Amino acid sequence: MRKNEVKIIYNEIHCWQKVTNWYEKFGYNFYYYFLKIREFLTRKPTFIHFVYETNTQCTLRCKECHSYMPYFTKESHYMTNFDDFKNEIDKLLKSVDLILSFRLQGGETLLIKDLAKIINYACSKKQIQHMQIISNGTIVPSQELLSAMNNPKVILCLSDYSLNEDVAPKCKHEEIIKLLKENNVNYRHTKSFGGDYWVAKPTIINNEIIDKEFSIKNLKACYWFGIPKSYILFCGKIFICAPQVYYWKTNPDFKISKEDFVDVINTTTKNLSPKIRKFTNKKYFDLCARCNTHQIKDCKMIPGEQLKAEQ
Repeated sequence: MRKNEVKIIYNEIHCWQKVTNWYEKFGYNFYYYFLKIREFLTRKPTFIHFVYETNTQCTLRCKECHSYMPYFTKESHYMTNFDDFKNEIDKLLKSVDLILSFRLQGGETLLIKDLAKIINYACSKKQIQHMQIISNGTIVPSQELLSAMNNPKVILCLSDYSLNEDVAPKCKHEEIIKLLKENNVNYRHTKSFGGDYWVAKPTIINNEIIDKEFSIKNLKACYWFGIPKSYILFCGKIFICAPQVYYWKTNPDFKISKEDFVDVINTTTKNLSPKIRKFTNKKYFDLCARCNTHQIKDCKMIPGEQLKAEQ
């Protein structure tokens, strides 16, 4: 846990959400040392920012999607349900102290049938401090979902690419925001186009050549695994980035070191906490030596550009 990571999350919480814990009221310095003391006493790791990837299906087909959603095949698609979510989260929370910022994302998160039930269950866990739900604003939430999101822990983050003429017909942001206000749901609405840009998605080269120094350098340059560090729980395993998730799920020949992920479901509760701590303290990952992040970090792409039907 680094101080600058805590500061970023602390400022984000105070900017967009209501403070729900007494120890968040005294500034990020107090917040940071409070968390460090807790971590020392519990002997369990704290996640600053943690992503639960709910599904691999989306209502858009963004060419430079950093989660690679348009590129998943029908055979490799995945969609979580309440039982899977509960099993994975229950197992995880036995081995961590706190999750400061817990993010539900896809794909399009609002495609999940059990989403309201999932949100209610996550909000019932004291270890989950704040929760973000990511949506592209193409699906109007049901009344059941609006009721579930009416919680001070929760904020719905709406990405808006409506200035892109290919995306605009699908966008329902005005209707959604009206409902969010009527139902007292915290939300953040972010328009992305014009002067904004995306960075090109990285590519993983499947080879066995591991260069430690290059891995360390590449990880420091990585925008995905930046500050704060963002880990992903997908199909019962903790990964370091979306490219790793995509290649692991779609390519049976993709080689991944056992040290580069944590199998939450198949690790005993006794061993899970130290395994997570070791994983989160790593200075580099073998995967990083096989990634072209350093080559494409300055490649600016049009936000929300859609793949054509034939692509």
